Amino acid sequence: DAASTVVVHGGMSASASTQQLQGDGDVGAEQQGAAGLAAGAGRGSGRQSADAHEPGSGFGHASLPHGLARPVSTASLASGYEPSAAQRAQFSALQQHIDELTGEKLELQRGLAAQGRLAGELAEENAGLVERLNAQGKAMEALQKKLKRYESELGAQAMAMEMMAGGGENPK
Repeated sequence: DAASTVVVHGGMSASASTQQLQGDGDVGAEQQGAAGLAAGAGRGSGRQSADAHEPGSGFGHASLPHGLARPVSTASLASGYEPSAAQRAQFSALQQHIDELTGEKLELQRGLAAQGRLAGELAEENAGLVERLNAQGKAMEALQKKLKRYESELGAQAMAMEMMAGGGENPK
């Protein structure tokens, strides 16, 4: 995307991209617009108003953001165009809004990174707990098998003792 930026008095800059210059979708307007910007930036003595541009000049009547009254040509910017107080205030308000949004974005990114770290820590802790639970489950299973075996052995020993006790006595 070709763009041309011109800095004017007061440190403000204006840029025109090929998307703004196309206006009616004409492919030629994109080339004319970029060439017109370059030519307009080179003119020092040609004071022209935005109304002086012809329809085919490539600058078209692209809608400008945030309610600027009319398009500002590169030639008028290069020749010392000074934005109005309302435009400066509007630019300042937009810049402040951009700064606020950027701050919010950075804050959200930090929060997302912290959330990611916490999720990783919780996943590690969960994996450790699951591993511990599985180990305890296996130990419990082994203990239950031993208990059943001991119960069986104890039952067998009890029967053997009963038989010995009952078989050793002779009824008279």
